[in-house]
Parts: sequence; structure tokens; C-alpha cells
Amino acid sequence: MRHLAILVLACSLCGQQTTDPLGDLIRERFDVGGYPSLAAAVVQGDRIAFTAVHGFSDRASNRRATQATLYRIGSVSKVFTTTLLVQLRDKGLVRLDDPVSKYLPPKVKMPQDPRGARHITLRHLATHGSGLPRNPVNMTGTEADPWNGYATTQLYDGLAETKLDYPTGASAAYSNLGMGLLGHALGRAAGMTYGQALTKYVLQPAGLSSTHIGLNNASRSGLAAPYAADDTTARAAYWNLGCLEGAGAVVSTVTDLARFISLNLHAGEADATPISGGSLTELHKPQRIWDGWTKATGLGWIVDHARESGDIIWHNGGMAGFRSWVGFSSRWKIGAVVLTNCGRSVDDVGMELLKAALKKLRTLSPAFEATAKSLVPHFVAKPSQGLGSKFSQRFLEQIPASVISNVFSGLHQKHGKCESVVGVRVAKQPGLAEVIFRFEQGALVTCTLGLDESAKPPKITYLRF
Repeated sequence: MRHLAILVLACSLCGQQTTDPLGDLIRERFDVGGYPSLAAAVVQGDRIAFTAVHGFSDRASNRRATQATLYRIGSVSKVFTTTLLVQLRDKGLVRLDDPVSKYLPPKVKMPQDPRGARHITLRHLATHGSGLPRNPVNMTGTEADPWNGYATTQLYDGLAETKLDYPTGASAAYSNLGMGLLGHALGRAAGMTYGQALTKYVLQPAGLSSTHIGLNNASRSGLAAPYAADDTTARAAYWNLGCLEGAGAVVSTVTDLARFISLNLHAGEADATPISGGSLTELHKPQRIWDGWTKATGLGWIVDHARESGDIIWHNGGMAGFRSWVGFSSRWKIGAVVLTNCGRSVDDVGMELLKAALKKLRTLSPAFEATAKSLVPHFVAKPSQGLGSKFSQRFLEQIPASVISNVFSGLHQKHGKCESVVGVRVAKQPGLAEVIFRFEQGALVTCTLGLDESAKPPKITYLRF
């Protein structure tokens, strides 16, 4: 990294955790939330750093929930659908700005508004910018199952009857119909059903063997029993989304969803597989602004701007008898999953878990403190040549050793002898530490330090006072 040095004064010390904050949090939320079961996981990079499962997958039979328990994840399915979208794009089967009508029978009449975009594209559907209403206008379901196996013929007939809520591309509003239509179109583009396409291009390559669409006889035995929101002893009905599976029909486990989040943490990496690092970045980047400038939608994902941890990228899900939440910080490569088998929201639990994980897992290697302590003797009037040897060659190409020596000499002249390192804490960017030096005249001087730990000994790549 390439940076210049400036002077900043600050003082802050780190506290120490004496208990397991993640386990305590999930236990407390389960105890007070009235959930039949609560399954949670935290991932850090490719590592599942924490899991906890409490309660019963089926209260009637006293069957305990486990990491292998299946849950319907509702609208979290939508980010699987948009992941399929970029995969098919990368395979050359679709383009994001293709009209969705290209992948429907010619007889299907798509709604239009002359004040908006000429066509509803795949991108419009993936970013909730199509103008389509939240749900189909011709649903014929019941209170127990409002979708009632919504058929392809209903979808095509309903589109012809639909009036857009706003001109295509002019705004954004959440649409189950739009995302379900996207999944249906992607299946047709791949020459198979949506479920077959998702399995072939996303689930199998990612090793998500416990994740699938809908329920068959084998998976029903592993599915958590669904319970109502207001009475978690009363069974909820099964919703059948029919041809709109892409909006909410995925079934998964807490550990498979943790692996899916780990996959997303490889955004921007040159060698990421099976989804390219560039395509993952594209999924996560804001494309339409919601709620002022603090929230946006990427391709399916919701992006909340959080100052300390960077953008929090998340999605929630809910259908009869199930709620879900997944989210992560791409800056810190830490994510969280929370699932339950009743209609009570787990959104707050998920966000709390992620924030607690960020607080706990943003750790530093001992090399940062050792390197910081090795700098203490160099805050003198004339630093030795050994100071320059502590820096990487790339750093020295930008800031010569003579400039570094002048900075250290200047701090000595201003504050006197450097006595010690009094604090080393995680900085606001990954791979960096904030180091606090104490000088004999009482000054506390903070610097931000970055290291190349692959070098032996580690070399300084970033130093900013």
C-alpha cells in the first residue's frame, strides 16, 4: 500500500472479553424470544467460527434441532437467484440488460409504462426496479397458502393483466413477483427448470449438498416443523410458490448457509471459484438507492452503510412458519446466519450477532505488537539505519528512509523520549492496527500500522502518524 505520513494524537485502549459473547447472545435471544428453535452460525473467511442450535425442530415429537436441520429460508432465496443470474451471464447464456421477454414465450404480454424504460430487463428484476407489484394480481390462494402452487399459465395471464406500480427504472420497490419471474426466466434461459439450473450452476459447484428447491419425500423428514408467529405451539401451513420458486422456495441448513456466506466473502479476489470474484462484487455493490443514502440494493442483496464496519450486506426471509437472516461485512470478511422455525422475525438477532462477531473476531496477530515495540528505540534525535530495514521495499520506494527518520526525529524533538507501547488495537481497515506510544512528556501518539507478515521478519507496509 502507498501512503504518506501525518501526525494525529489520540488515546484509546482495548478491553478484554472474559465470556463467550456469541454463545451468550444466542442463548439469551432464544430464551426470551419464544422460538421453537434457533440456529445460528458465524463465519470468518472460509472458517465457521461459531455455531449454536437451541430448541426443537418438532415440538410434538420432542425432536431436537441440529446443524443438519432443514429450514425454509424464504426470501433469502432471492440472493441465490441473483447468484444464478451472474453465473448464467458469465457462462454466456444471458446478459443482465436483456429484456425478460427474450426468455418468455412470444405470446406473453409484459406490462409497460411509456414514462419508463422500454423493456423490463433481468437487471430491473434483480434490483427491484421493474415497477411490478409486490405480488401477482391474480393469486387464487387461501389464507393458509396465498400462493397455492402459482402456475406458469397464471404467471403469463397475470402479467398481461398487471399495471406497473411505477415506470420501469424510475424507482425501486420490493417485488416477490419480479424475483420469481427472474428465476422462471433463468430456468428457461438454461433450458431446464429453475431448481435444476440453480443446482447445476450454483449449489453443486459450491458444495451446498443440503440445499435445494422445495421439498421431496426424503427432505421432509429433515425439515423443521413450521410454527405460527403468535402461537409457537400451533403448526403453520406449507406455502407452495409454484413457478415463482426463485422468490422464496430454497430449503437449507445453518451450516450450508454459512458456507454460502463464506463464498460471498471472496468478492474481488482474482482466483475466486465457483463464482468469480468480480461477479460477487457486482452482486454486493449498490445499484439502486433506498431510504435516502443509507440503504441500497445490489443484485438481490440489501446494502446498509455502517460507518465502523463498512457496508453490511444482508437479506432476510419469511414465510409461513419460518424466518431467516444472513449478512456479512465484506471489509472484515465476517458473516452471520440465523434461522428459526416460526413466524417471529430474527432480523434483530442476526444483526446483533454479526456486530458481536465483528467485535470479537477483528483480531491482530502478535507480530503487530512486536513490531510496534521494536520501533520504540528509534524515536531519537538521529535514528539508526536499522529503522529503514523494518519497512518493505515498496514502502521505501514511495517514502525514502530519510523521510521516515525525520518523522521519528521530529516526534522525539516535540515529545521527548518514547517510553513504551501502551495499546495495540484493530484499526478500521482489515490488516491494520492502531498503535499508541507514550512519550516522557506525557504525550500519547497514535499511528496506524500495516504489516506484510509473509516476510521474515514482518515488514511495515503502512505507517501513518
